[in-house]
Amino acid sequence: MAKALEEDELTILCIGAATNIALLVEHYPQLLRNIKEIVLLAGRHSVDQHFVAGHWQPKPFRDLNFEVDVAAFERLLDTAIPLTLVPYEACTSTQIDQKQLNEILKGSEVSRFIADKSEPWLHEWEIMFGAGHFIPFDMVAAAYCINPEWFSCHQWQCRIEQADSDTQAHQQKDYLVCNADVRDGWRVRYCSAAKQPLQDPLLARICAHDMQHFVLGMSHINIIVDDIAAATAFYSKALGFQLAHDQDGQAMDYQGVTMSSFALDAGIDDGKVNVDVRFLHHPQAGLYLELMCYHYPQGRSELPPQPRTYDLGGPRHIAMEVSNCNEVFNYLKGIEGVKMISSRDNYHPGKLDGFPISFFYWIDPYGVQWEMEEGRQVGSSVRGIV
Repeated sequence: MAKALEEDELTILCIGAATNIALLVEHYPQLLRNIKEIVLLAGRHSVDQHFVAGHWQPKPFRDLNFEVDVAAFERLLDTAIPLTLVPYEACTSTQIDQKQLNEILKGSEVSRFIADKSEPWLHEWEIMFGAGHFIPFDMVAAAYCINPEWFSCHQWQCRIEQADSDTQAHQQKDYLVCNADVRDGWRVRYCSAAKQPLQDPLLARICAHDMQHFVLGMSHINIIVDDIAAATAFYSKALGFQLAHDQDGQAMDYQGVTMSSFALDAGIDDGKVNVDVRFLHHPQAGLYLELMCYHYPQGRSELPPQPRTYDLGGPRHIAMEVSNCNEVFNYLKGIEGVKMISSRDNYHPGKLDGFPISFFYWIDPYGVQWEMEEGRQVGSSVRGIV
């Protein structure tokens, strides 16, 4: 965890004892600023609340993650790190039964594995507790990290209270209690309930194609150019791209890159490279261009023959949504280096039959074919067609 926190900010999801997280806090205090939040599967609203799931459960469940290492929770509560408690009560409406396990057996490799391993757990709940389902506690805590809006949450104080044990006769134990009336404890975020049962959206994610969850978004489009400065000027004038900056505010402009690791990963087997790299960002579309000018090795110095719209091989065009196709068309026709896809004198943006969409194609000086399109709805929070 310390190594990961040295690289970036993280949310930590704690679905077991908090021992190792408390040790992280103890031994790496300089990294605590990089912990955005710790989500803990623990807590209850009073010592009188008991964790019972079935008709003949012999004794309540323990608040196990908390009880096996109370000192670790105390250590975390003593920090300024934002803490969120996902307690038993927030999990109870999310239930997995045999029908649902049968359904996810039809899904991805991941979901089939989970269904197979979960069946004995379901049978134990049926036999031991008289429940026709089990509660996927860890999955519900993970759901909070996916979308906190699925939960009713409160900024309350919590404290550790000692009272008669509800799992061991004639003994006392510690309870992690959080409610609106606590006034002398630690401030946390407490998830009192899921706003709706979460099994359907969560199981849908599990059943989705395995690779789907690894792909987070579009990174960038790479374009090989013969002059970084000239290409920057062109894409700035033609499309409004700007020099990109990283999270520290540094320009993403790297001249004379000679790293052998870059060369080998790019398929240059002798490990030798000399390349200028500059990233451009479009503030409206959120799109990144990666311009590269190779000094070594040297490739072709002329553009290959321009493929036609219907030729096989590679992406044929990059499409951008615009607000006024005709205005953009007339503007681009006046930009040096822009070539329309058709040489016809009357070539202009055309409208699709039966659709409120107009578009045209053009080719830039580096052989990239672009489509400018008007008429699709564009999302506001994520800049893309919806």
